Amino acid sequence: MKLRFPACSIAAGKRVERGLTIMDMTGGGIGTANKQVYGLIKLAAKVGSDYYPEIMGNLYIVNAPFLFAGIWSMIKSFIDEKTRAKIKIIGGSFIPTMLENVDRDKLPVFLGGDCTCGGTKEKPLCMTSNAGPW
Repeated sequence: MKLRFPACSIAAGKRVERGLTIMDMTGGGIGTANKQVYGLIKLAAKVGSDYYPEIMGNLYIVNAPFLFAGIWSMIKSFIDEKTRAKIKIIGGSFIPTMLENVDRDKLPVFLGGDCTCGGTKEKPLCMTSNAGPW
């Protein structure tokens, strides 16, 4: 963060102080909505609120399975209210919401954007790239 936020600030021409996280739950179903997933989301939200409250931007959970709403109702009671307000659970029609916060050329193709991080539309490199600014 000591390097990424300053690099992003230079590229954006304004101070960048918060990150945006996208959690894609494509393929998630009853089998993936288990105790481990519950624990992971709870831990991620807690770390964000406890250690990085000022830099945690929005967390978008996209393509969430229907049953995730039930899990979320249990998890959210353990999360600070300010952090909870930053977490948005969006189903399959998330692209308009995402494009309000992310330029299409920065959003990976598998999430409806144009970014391939140097790969192709058929084989984007976004999941393995460390290209900046982030």
